[in-house]
Amino acid sequence: VGDNGQVWALEISPKFVEHLKQRFDKAGLENIEVVENTDRTTGLAESSIDLAFICDVYHHFEYPDEILNNLKYVLRGHGSLVVVDFHREAGKSEDWVLEHVRASQDVFRKEIENAGFVFVEEVKIEGLDDNYIMRFRTR
Repeated sequence: VGDNGQVWALEISPKFVEHLKQRFDKAGLENIEVVENTDRTTGLAESSIDLAFICDVYHHFEYPDEILNNLKYVLRGHGSLVVVDFHREAGKSEDWVLEHVRASQDVFRKEIENAGFVFVEEVKIEGLDDNYIMRFRTR
């Protein structure tokens, strides 16, 4: 985000909120604000962000429709949503992934598109074998 950018780190667990605040303060990262949110909303203002980056968390969403609708509300213009998560494929993925991750990449992509996001691309990074990266934009 550069020197003038702002990062909002969202977390639903009060203990992790406090941990993140302490960690960022200790590191002198003044452009990161930790926000306690819920499993249904980000807690951010309308049109307040350009990019939502969700890394290894989307599979935890119990109310994906609600959080995705809120993300559309907080993203500016044709804002971007980037989702990084684990490949979940029977016969290929490790047992912990099959037990822990609620659905496959195809299911998650459909959820996100059905919420009104447009799929832009899948980003491939050499060596990132257990995860995928999908980028969407708002309509």
